[in-house]
Amino acid sequence: MKFYKKGDVLTYEGNAAKEIFILENGRLGIFKNDKLVAKIETKGSIVGELAMILQTERSASVIALEDSAVYEIKVPLEVLVEKYPDVTVDILKSLANRLVNTTNQLAMK
Repeated sequence: MKFYKKGDVLTYEGNAAKEIFILENGRLGIFKNDKLVAKIETKGSIVGELAMILQTERSASVIALEDSAVYEIKVPLEVLVEKYPDVTVDILKSLANRLVNTTNQLAMK
């Protein structure tokens, strides 16, 4: 587990994806072009998985909005799927929930 103080940057937009973050406690902000686009506040929330899965650069920065404790998983996707299937299932559920939420938000516009 890694600890971040308020204002610490976990990763920058444009960085190579080397890890997935899982929030243990605290609050994280997702920033796109320096604009806050999402807050991550729920224990167990997964952040940074898209770039890891797609093997692309980070699409946003992640910054601690308050002192936070975060697990960092630094293994290739193939190893994650093979050795940590429970985490893989959690990532899939997280992505599915985000897709549903985004779809619902777009439908309301």
